[in-house]
Amino acid sequence: SLSREAAMAPIRECLKAAAATRRRARRLQQQEVAESSQETARTEDSFEIARNDLMKRFQELRPVTLKDFQAAFNFLLYDSGNNSDHSPYRSSSDSEFDEEN
Repeated sequence: SLSREAAMAPIRECLKAAAATRRRARRLQQQEVAESSQETARTEDSFEIARNDLMKRFQELRPVTLKDFQAAFNFLLYDSGNNSDHSPYRSSSDSEFDEEN
């Protein structure tokens, strides 16, 4: 269980980044449609933008480090559902990705 949590850390980061990219792309797309009366000139779909970003990030996936094992250990030790102050895993709503509007 500890190894699985540690190994998932880089993948979890990729998924969070792709979700944030999709939200940003969707907002930009909505702004473009609101500003333009022509919907035929729409840019790439937000799903495609996020998918392309995710595939790129998977290709550049970082290796699992000792820090990932320490974070997984803390996660398992403190049980993130009961004590979120000690949890190394944050939801995408409170991550740095939302700050990149």
